[in-house]
Amino acid sequence: PMDKRLYEAVQLIQVCMLQKVHELFKTVNIPYWICGGTLLGAIRHGGLIPHDDDVDIECFESDLEAIAAIPTEPPFYTGFHISTATWEGHAVAKLNFFRGEFSVDVFPRPEDLAQDQHFFSQDEVFPLKLYPFHNIQLWGPGEPEAYLNRCYGDWRESVMVWNHDYNWFHLPGFSPTKTILSLQDYNEVVTQAGVVSPIVEACADDTYTAFYERYGDDFYECYSKYRFQRMVRRNRAAAKWREEQYEKGTW
Repeated sequence: PMDKRLYEAVQLIQVCMLQKVHELFKTVNIPYWICGGTLLGAIRHGGLIPHDDDVDIECFESDLEAIAAIPTEPPFYTGFHISTATWEGHAVAKLNFFRGEFSVDVFPRPEDLAQDQHFFSQDEVFPLKLYPFHNIQLWGPGEPEAYLNRCYGDWRESVMVWNHDYNWFHLPGFSPTKTILSLQDYNEVVTQAGVVSPIVEACADDTYTAFYERYGDDFYECYSKYRFQRMVRRNRAAAKWREEQYEKGTW
């Protein structure tokens, strides 16, 4: 669905946003840690999971005001807001980048970091440690194993495939186990597809400049067309699921 050039651009954007968050939060001394598929990718792939198309961090709720006060730098960093969306009953905030077309998902956590199925406990998070992520480093939890086991099962040997385009979380009929490949088979598919790891510059602003030199303003037009096509695919998938449920007599 996404051609190779657009895919490579979107992958670079994801890493560039994380690079900028790391720099911004360091400047104002706000702790954060990568989570979800971003953490899984760091440990299992050394960066983004090749089919992933978003990035996630956690921070303390008490730091939200300080995050909101970070000056914007449009059109690169365009601001922070609390989303109306939730994930497993938890609030989601957004750090917005690239004219507001892309964002880093931010999960605000209470000071006690009470553990549940989808989030870290205090003991799992601290002390934080740095993880290699492509050619940068990002802060992550000190003890991630139990969290990854809770969220991703046999994550060392198998890959569950879903993102915002395929088997989307918010679609009826979503199942994280719909498509599972062994890690070996998955890596072979990635290699055959010619996936190239995104490489960022020495600082996020330079990465942003390099992005425009390579992809230009027409990137946004291409991405807008892709998003429309993605919406059509989602609608068709939802309609197909409803039809299947009707045939089963469960709709």
